[in-house]
Parts: sequence; structure tokens; C-alpha cells
Amino acid sequence: MDTLLLLDINALKTMLFSAEFWLGTVFFSIATGLFLGISVRYEKKPALVSILLCLAFAYLISFLLFPVAKELLVVFVFYVLALIWCEEIIKTRLIELKKLPILRSINTALEKLALVISLGFFFSGMLMVMPAQQKYLDTFEEKFLSGPLTGGAANLSDIAVEFKVQSENALLEEIKNSPEFKALRKSQSELDQNFVTYLLKKQIVVSSQEYRNAIKETMQKSMQGINVTDFAKKSVPLYGLFEKYIYIVLPFSTFCITWLFSTIVVRVLSLAFGVIAAKTL
Repeated sequence: MDTLLLLDINALKTMLFSAEFWLGTVFFSIATGLFLGISVRYEKKPALVSILLCLAFAYLISFLLFPVAKELLVVFVFYVLALIWCEEIIKTRLIELKKLPILRSINTALEKLALVISLGFFFSGMLMVMPAQQKYLDTFEEKFLSGPLTGGAANLSDIAVEFKVQSENALLEEIKNSPEFKALRKSQSELDQNFVTYLLKKQIVVSSQEYRNAIKETMQKSMQGINVTDFAKKSVPLYGLFEKYIYIVLPFSTFCITWLFSTIVVRVLSLAFGVIAAKTL
């Protein structure tokens, strides 16, 4: 659940490319399609009894075998309520529709099912975030603010050092190529020769790695008093509202992800299995 709440991209990619995730999605779609097919073929009471018994058994097994099922109890409750609502929708739509009644009634029911399941994830996320808002806020800031910005600051520091070295080299080279400096090199004055020697040595120093390291160390010391996270918070508009309502914002991202996936993937698979079940049971 934390993967969805905190938008852990790497964990989401791993999950989406795992065989277990897609196997679970297919079995969930088969079960949902089967329940909706039963609703099409049978009267209300037998359909609801069979649905609830199957759901209770499936969740009991999942609860015992998979720890994550405990986190999804709220989602499961919403899923049961959604199926009961879908049964009513299917019965009503079958009477109203004249063309492709089974396909269209199941499709309508699945649209509502996707919405209700997503709301289940939203409220489940709220219940998880509300008692531990500071923990989720710290994790979010580490993942999206201080971590990336610290790494970015290090890269910018290297770029700034190189820019300073190149600028100083360009200036020294311009001085060396000037008519005035060429005249100084030909001068017999000890003072003029000392300046020429100093400038040539300065160019060697500026081009050295030791000089780059010294500049970088100086820049890092000057940035030690700067809190990158606080600076980012002040730069992000309405970040104070995000901190205050994090128990809504994070679950809302979970709602959006689950609704999108349920609408695109689960609805299509469940629709296919539902139509097959309605035709064959």
C-alpha cells in the first residue's frame, strides 16, 4: 500500500513487470466476471448468497496466506458493497437495454465497480496515513525533496567549479594574448618580469585538479548552513497545505492510480469473463 501512497516508481515498475501481479489481476478479473455473470443468470437472492460466500472464503484464505490482505480489509468491504450494487445495476439494465443487454449491463456495472474499489483504496490510505502523518511526510520529503535536491546540488557544484575554472582560464588566456602582455614579456624591467612569471604560474594553478578541489570545498562549506529541504518547501507553492492535508493528498494519488488501472485493465478482463460466464452458466 505504501508503494501507491508514496508513488514509489521503482517499486511500481517492479510490480507491473512481475508475473505474480498479473496472475493476481487475471484471477481477480475472473472472480469478478464470474460474480457478475451469476448476477445475470440467477435471481437476486441466490446470486447474492453465492457471491458473499465465495468472497468470504476467498478473503479468509488471502488473510491467512498474505499479510497485505490485512491492509486491504477496507478495500474488501467496498468491493463487497460494490458487487451488491452491481447486482442491482445489472438487473435494472437488463430490463432497460434492448441491444446487447448482457454486455452493456455488465460494462456499466464494472464502471461503478472500478469507482467504488478506488474509493476503498482512498479511505484505506486515509486510515493508514492519518495516525502516522509525520512518518509519511518525512518519507515523502526524503524521496522527493531532500534526496533528489542533495544529489542535484552536488552536480550543480561540479558544474559551478568547472565554469569558474574555464572562465578564469579564458581570462588569463585573453591577457596573455593581449599586446600589453606581449610588451611586458619583452620588457627588461624586473617588476614586469615578475608579473609575467606570476601570471604564467597562475594559469598552471587554475588548470590543476587541486585548484578545482579547493574551490569545491569552499563552495560546500558555504552551503553547510543551508537546509535543502526547508529551501525546497519555501520554493514549492502551497506546500503548507500539502503538509496539513497529507492524509488526503497521498490517498488521492492512490485513488487515481487504482481507478485508472481498474478502468483500463480490470474492467476489460472482467467484462470478457463476465459475458462468458453469463452465456455458459
